[in-house]
Amino acid sequence: MDAINNLIELREIMEILLSEQKLSQKLISNLHDQVERTLIMAANEAIIDRHPGWIVCEGHRAAELYLCRNWRRSGKLEDEKERLRVLAEQMKKDFFAAQNERVDLELVEKIMRDLDEQDHFTEKVLGNGLLLILSAGCAHRRFSALCRPYIYQDDSFSCDVYLFQRTLEDRSTSWGSILLHELGHVLNLRLTGDISVVPDDFLSFAEWFFPGLSTKYRASAPEFFAHCFAMGVASRSGLECYDAFPNIQKEHKQLFDIYMRSKIAQL
Repeated sequence: MDAINNLIELREIMEILLSEQKLSQKLISNLHDQVERTLIMAANEAIIDRHPGWIVCEGHRAAELYLCRNWRRSGKLEDEKERLRVLAEQMKKDFFAAQNERVDLELVEKIMRDLDEQDHFTEKVLGNGLLLILSAGCAHRRFSALCRPYIYQDDSFSCDVYLFQRTLEDRSTSWGSILLHELGHVLNLRLTGDISVVPDDFLSFAEWFFPGLSTKYRASAPEFFAHCFAMGVASRSGLECYDAFPNIQKEHKQLFDIYMRSKIAQL
């Protein structure tokens, strides 16, 4: 897998492997062991870099971590092949090659360090869980970014955030704002245990600013929560460049920041 630089190339390699008649259990086991070692290595490096709660990467490593997180072993050869086949088909449906837009990973890391310094974000929100932020190296047919949660039997969780390349027409929003939005989903999951619902007190609080949120527009509340987290953080001094909502009063954004920070502090 040394030549893989993005999720498109990963999917192509998977299709080649699945087409081979001599694909063995040993080869599949070796592949799975390889991507698991990559995750362990990345986690150890994050600890050394003093941010054990999150990993940021791109290229070959991002592709291997994507496979590691989306491939669950079954043990039987035919089941393994079927799972890889389903994953490859889903990747073909979702991803496509786009113009070469590189995600600024230094910016991503700076935002994570700022949130950890100011709010102890990963410690409070993720606890012992892990946040992977992966630059996919390709575009998604519907989204510029995605947050994928993993909820475990003990109610702990981890999350992956995928950052996708965008077409020229879709580049008006900064990567900082996009990342903050996805982190809003992570916080929402920590508060409710369900990424599709929001805290009841958020509905009551936000209703004053956006009438109908708790009734007519309730289905959109999770996205709205993530927007409010992003605009709140972007109202802080030095972070205004990530503000994707210039038409909303700064005082209102600051109130949302106070709300979000209070929720984090209570965790």
